[in-house]
Amino acid sequence: MLDAGIVPVHDLFGTRIQFKIPVYQRHYVWTQEDQWEPLWQDILEKIEMNAKVEVDQDRTPHFIGTIVTRQLPRRVGAVPRYDIIDGQQRLTTFQIILSAISDVCSEAQLTDITEQADVFIVNSGLLRMRHDTQEFRDDDEKYKIIPTKVDKSSFDALIDCNFGEIQGTIKESYDFFKRVIKTYMDEYVSEIQNLQDPRGRMNYLLDTILKDFKVVQILINAHANSERIFESINARGRAINEFDHLRNNIFLKARVRNMDVQLCYDDYWQHFEDGYWTKKLGADDEEILVSERFLQHFLMAKLGKQNITHRDLFFTYDREYRATLSDDQGVDYELRELQKYSQVYKVICDCQFDSNNSSLHSNILLKSIADRMMFYNNLKISSLHPFLLFIVNELEIKDNELNKVFDLLESYSIRSLLCKKRRNLNFNKFFSEDLISRFTTDSVSSELMSYLSTLDSDEKCPNDDEVKQALSRCGIDTFDRTITRYILYRIELYKEEVDSTLKDRLEFSKELTREHIMPIKWRENWSLPKSQDPKIVAKERDLAIQSIGNLTLLSSELNEELGNKSFSEKRGPLLEHSTDLKLTQDIVYISMNPIQERETWDVIDIRNREDNLWKCICSDLWPDVFQYSGELKNWHPTYTQGYIIDEEGKEIPVFSSEIQSTDIATLKKGTKVKFKKVPSEDGFKAVNVVKDE
Repeated sequence: MLDAGIVPVHDLFGTRIQFKIPVYQRHYVWTQEDQWEPLWQDILEKIEMNAKVEVDQDRTPHFIGTIVTRQLPRRVGAVPRYDIIDGQQRLTTFQIILSAISDVCSEAQLTDITEQADVFIVNSGLLRMRHDTQEFRDDDEKYKIIPTKVDKSSFDALIDCNFGEIQGTIKESYDFFKRVIKTYMDEYVSEIQNLQDPRGRMNYLLDTILKDFKVVQILINAHANSERIFESINARGRAINEFDHLRNNIFLKARVRNMDVQLCYDDYWQHFEDGYWTKKLGADDEEILVSERFLQHFLMAKLGKQNITHRDLFFTYDREYRATLSDDQGVDYELRELQKYSQVYKVICDCQFDSNNSSLHSNILLKSIADRMMFYNNLKISSLHPFLLFIVNELEIKDNELNKVFDLLESYSIRSLLCKKRRNLNFNKFFSEDLISRFTTDSVSSELMSYLSTLDSDEKCPNDDEVKQALSRCGIDTFDRTITRYILYRIELYKEEVDSTLKDRLEFSKELTREHIMPIKWRENWSLPKSQDPKIVAKERDLAIQSIGNLTLLSSELNEELGNKSFSEKRGPLLEHSTDLKLTQDIVYISMNPIQERETWDVIDIRNREDNLWKCICSDLWPDVFQYSGELKNWHPTYTQGYIIDEEGKEIPVFSSEIQSTDIATLKKGTKVKFKKVPSEDGFKAVNVVKDE
């Protein structure tokens, strides 16, 4: 049953009453630009209109929207209480405005107006006024509004005049209205006589707000379907975001099912009230909140879909995701899943792990995710998020298996970024729709490798030869500088790990720039050798300049200092810099033991360094996705067939015709080998077996 009527602010707050904002409702989010300033201008306009009206019957109301309330059970003699189903932003704002009027008048010693305003701020009769000194007899009933936990301490401090304890948006709103009200009281200019002194102005202000600002109040009984009422109110043009809509819907369902809403909120939802989830992100030229992006990736992981726009998130959740749930997967299941997914999602996005907030997952697993996601965070790739949510939460992948998956995906990602144009890469489709739809067990690495082997030429993982070719030209201006900077950065970290004397781990930042040792404009300061054909040398230099062998990492300040200088002029600063970066030591020193400084830097030096860096990239950091290590068993060069024991202890057949001929004579049982593992009709087979040196 519903009861609707038009109610002025006077009647909303003029009796002993208490509006309780349910725990699942969003906190106070109105802002100065969008709500406070327009509302204040409306108030000023109504004051001017009212001051010209001779009788109250000629006053026109100003409607400020709809509020939906449900009366709650109460004990005899207690203050009547109501849940606010919709409209908490309006009610909270008018309480803030009335408090600001009361406080401005109190400071101006307009005591009578202060007392009038306080009647609408605290429940009087059995309670005191705000500016009295005696104690309340019942603290639980003194407030007209009980906000959500996020706002409660600040709102209570406002009503109790503990101004130093007011924080957040409540404080911003109070400061705004107190400022404009004080300016209005002291400086407002009007031709109307009744508005020409502070007392008259404040009387008109309070009277206008209480009598002319009205709401359409819908009162529903305890048995009405508030869930449907809320959705019908917010179905079109709603101001709440998609995640707010989901929260309200879930908790309204919980209440309809007689669940303990407060317990559900405390156990599963309270962490979503952290400011982290309300931060704004840019997405397809639109703003999206972190919570909405999380919900988007949650649905992509659950449904294996790519194209879920953030405007349709709640619709997709309600109509498509809920359709996949069984009868026994109710509201509590939905809340648990959202909580479980959110814990992993935060680690994925932040690349940080807090062991105090990891009750749902293995600490080792979350630590691995935090460490390995730095790769994707540094390269600004968020496409992997839904796939990771899927394999961690749905397949419940173990830590060792997760690291194998990361190894494969890192190699695939960096090789693809290096060898293909970024605009031709569709990581969103690859990581979400393509991958999620293919896996059914926690043996993800084997299934992933099998899938990668089936990709066509446009999507297949580039091999070592393709990587080497790309590295020979990765310094060109059109190439994505971030990728080469990152590759050099990871090589530097690898070299630092080898040299345990280095204590401080390098951070990947914009201040760390890449530098051509032989500059693009080398002709200015780099003379050609007289003993060789200058045309041939010049052509070779032009080709070698863009090789990774000619690139290093420098701080931005040093990069600007070196510019197009000759190698002899660059060597001094590079020598100083080499104590910080192992990469630079490859350039300034021919050898470290004994120490021997390099006198020149030319094509042969560049190409030698290119080969060394290529081996580091393709063997140590990002090997071919099909390359594995293992040990030969029952093998002899004269045999036609043998087996390899791979890293997982599995036997994989290998045929002599597939082994590189240069290694056949040296291979025997127990030999450590590297090989590519590719799918065959009856499982996998090893090909291109070579000794592991």
